[in-house]
Amino acid sequence: MTVAARLAPAVPPSATSEAPIVIVGNRQIGDFVRSHSLIRVCHAADPDAPIDVVTDEATAPLSGLMPEVRQAIGFTADHNRFDLAKRSALARRLRREGYAASIVLRRGSKAALTPFLAGIPRRMGVGGSPVRYPLVNRRLPLPKSRDIDELVGIARRWFGLGDGPLPEPRLHPSPAAVAAVRRDEDVADGEVVVAIVPGAPSDPRTWPVESNAALIGKCRAQGWRVWLIGGPADQATADRLEQQFPAVRNFTRGSLLDAAVRLAAVTAVVAKDGGLLHVAAGLGRPTVALFGVTDAWAYAPINAQVIIMTPDGAARRFHELRPSKPFAPAPLSAIATDPVFTWLSEAIRAAA
Repeated sequence: MTVAARLAPAVPPSATSEAPIVIVGNRQIGDFVRSHSLIRVCHAADPDAPIDVVTDEATAPLSGLMPEVRQAIGFTADHNRFDLAKRSALARRLRREGYAASIVLRRGSKAALTPFLAGIPRRMGVGGSPVRYPLVNRRLPLPKSRDIDELVGIARRWFGLGDGPLPEPRLHPSPAAVAAVRRDEDVADGEVVVAIVPGAPSDPRTWPVESNAALIGKCRAQGWRVWLIGGPADQATADRLEQQFPAVRNFTRGSLLDAAVRLAAVTAVVAKDGGLLHVAAGLGRPTVALFGVTDAWAYAPINAQVIIMTPDGAARRFHELRPSKPFAPAPLSAIATDPVFTWLSEAIRAAA
């Protein structure tokens, strides 16, 4: 049975296996990458059904790294405004695509409204406010744990795939683009390049700049190259580190897709919780992820090659994490540089 048919209400569907579906929501970079688990489940259920996504215009380019996605429809709206005119325009666009089914990943009514206005016959979404009830006709129970676990688990059963592990997000950049980055930077075969996502000074999830500097010093002492990769929010921290270490490369002024391709070109990554952490994980890069202010069990990448470090001194893979209730946040300043460097070195050796 097709994805569209599995999402159907009681009335028998007329959709064919080529009927497209659209996944709506997840505007943030990390959430969008995490939703690739669900996209992979939908594709496994019906490889012939085109899958489109609606996401933020800034995030949409990452869909080009997801081979299962036919197209991304960029949509940016003010989070604090209903903006009916803009949502109606999006609904008209979706109506023209002739979708047989939609999956709404966000809990709010605004995200669920657009597929309803588009006249998409089969609309799946999690429960929530009673306002949503007319908007989705395949309501899922509110997640009791992580949203993506619940959505993927229920989707697997509905699509007839049975229970199974959560598929890891997998991003696929162009090999030629990755090779071009390494060639432009004169990276020799076997040469170690470490990427650090420096973070914004105002972001409590950011590792202190002094800790980043100490890590860079240890990497340079090993003869490893260091690339600072990020976006506009990372520039202030990256500029400060570049002044201290002129040999590092500062790549915090390019596009999101540029950052993704550069991450794919490095040997290993150190990153705080955030969008580029999930991009690095989805690219399959050996990654040391730093968590403290946010709950690693709820927000860390599930990819097996990611080492998750927390202020209590622990270093674990995702499958080793357990939910902590209530979660007690702790500052990243409690994560020492030496153990981060030790796990980074181990990741580099394992990747050699």
